[in-house]
Amino acid sequence: MKQLQLTVLSMSLRCKHLTHADQIKISITSFPDHQKQKLTVKPSKLSNLNHTFTINCACSNIDKVLLLIRRKNPVKPKKIVAAHTFFLHRIPPNTTINETLDFKSPKRDQTKKMLKIPGQLQYEIRLDDPSAPPPNQQADSTANDIANNDGSIENNIDDEFLAYQTPPTSYTTDDIQYKPVKGKKLKPQKFRKKAHQI
Repeated sequence: MKQLQLTVLSMSLRCKHLTHADQIKISITSFPDHQKQKLTVKPSKLSNLNHTFTINCACSNIDKVLLLIRRKNPVKPKKIVAAHTFFLHRIPPNTTINETLDFKSPKRDQTKKMLKIPGQLQYEIRLDDPSAPPPNQQADSTANDIANNDGSIENNIDDEFLAYQTPPTSYTTDDIQYKPVKGKKLKPQKFRKKAHQI
C-alpha cells in the first residue's frame, strides 16, 4: 500500500515570543483529497515530539501535502508560525529523508497572518511505494528537491490559504472587471465600455 509518513522529531522556537498560555498546533493537509491530521502541544514539549503523521496515498491522487504550524492562545487570534509544502513527485520512494526546516521571516504580504518567530523543525519523511523501482534504478534526487524551503505557502493550494497570497493587479473580462483589494475577497464590479471600445 502506498503511503506517506511524516515524522516530526523536534522543534525549536524563540521562547520570548511565546507565553505559558500558548500552544503550538501542527497540522498536515493532503491535496486534492483534503486528508487532515493535527497535533497540539505545549511549547515546553517541542524539543522531543517524535510524532508520525501517516497518509494513505493508495485511494487518491495525492500530489502534495501542506504542513502548517500555528500558535494557539485562548485570548489571541491564531497565527501561522510556518508553512511548508511537500510535493510527492520530489520525494524518492522507499527512502527515508531526514531534513531540517528553517523558519524564515514572512513575506511582507503575510505579516498580518504570520508570526515573526525564527526557529527550526527537524523531521523525517518517507514515501512507501511497493510499485516503485529499486532505489538504484531511480533518478538521482537530493534533499533540496523534496520541497520549497522558503517557508511560503504555495499558490492554488486551497481557498482557506489564499488569503495569504499576493493578489494579481487586476482581472479583466469582456464585461466584468475585478479589482482585488489586499485582505478582502474579490468582488465583481460592472463598468461601462468607453465609446471607442464599442
